[in-house]
Amino acid sequence: MDSTLAQTWIGIDVSKDKLDCCLLRASGKPIYDIFTNDQDGHSKLLQWARKQSTNRVVHFCMEATGTYHLSFATYLAFAGELVSVVNPTKIKYSTDEGSKNQDDRACALKIASFARLHHPDAWECPSDEKRLLHELSRFHVTLIKELAKCDTRLKTPELVPQVRQLLEESRQLLTKQIADIEKQINDHIDKNGDLKDDIDLVESIPGIGKPTAQRIIAEMPIFVPKQNGSSFAAYAGLAPRVRQSGSSIRRTTHLSKCGNSRLRAALYWPAITAIKCNEVIKTFAKRLAEKGKSKMSIIGAVMRKLLILAYGVLKTRQPFDCQFKNNKTFAAIS
Repeated sequence: MDSTLAQTWIGIDVSKDKLDCCLLRASGKPIYDIFTNDQDGHSKLLQWARKQSTNRVVHFCMEATGTYHLSFATYLAFAGELVSVVNPTKIKYSTDEGSKNQDDRACALKIASFARLHHPDAWECPSDEKRLLHELSRFHVTLIKELAKCDTRLKTPELVPQVRQLLEESRQLLTKQIADIEKQINDHIDKNGDLKDDIDLVESIPGIGKPTAQRIIAEMPIFVPKQNGSSFAAYAGLAPRVRQSGSSIRRTTHLSKCGNSRLRAALYWPAITAIKCNEVIKTFAKRLAEKGKSKMSIIGAVMRKLLILAYGVLKTRQPFDCQFKNNKTFAAIS
């Protein structure tokens, strides 16, 4: 459904137990209400929205809040409603409406205002297979971070023996859990041919290994062929942002970081590797260095390039080719 056709916008501030709603029309004051974040509350909210907007196209909008938004977003999608799920950082910097207050009601107003001004794309419910990969991948990253914290603590020389023993036991448990979840992820991918094909395509790009390819596929939104590589990069917050105003403010261009931080984190080390082993990336990085770009600017640009290349191989369904300027991959990302 085309979001530009909407005549009523409903911003929803999602929390674990409740949904704070703000309804905006083309004219008139905002209307507020609160519903429980459960099946009964979802049904009542939809009834309320339809009653308040008879014969109007309604655009529901909410922030991506961990997993709390998923059940209601899925409910709306299956009900045939127009719903968008937007990165919170985009909404934060999009408008000043409601910024003076930080309560749930003000947040709902800000989300509704964002939907009215920017017409975000409709959200599509991911498949059960994609959702499982997404959750397993995020839990895997969480366990790895906990293991790193444990290792750091164990390096502290003044640890008392009792605490050191507890940390060593925790480390053993975390190591086992990481191995178990890696097996679950691999088994899940092997059982789902579409996921496996996507991961194999992304892994064909030199510099991107299997774990990174898995995280890219797990974190990327539903693939829409009409999109372009730049939109994928923007989703990860890897789009360049110019900070310039008149003649007095001319700051260095930097990455927006207004997107999926987990995806950016997954691409950092692969970018460094790709600069060394991927001929296309190596040439690209050398050209940036000759222009005087800093090391971190080059790494950020390479991260963006890798994601755009991933988009290219997914769109064309062809493995990466270092001579990609002569095949469909280059046409897909240009």
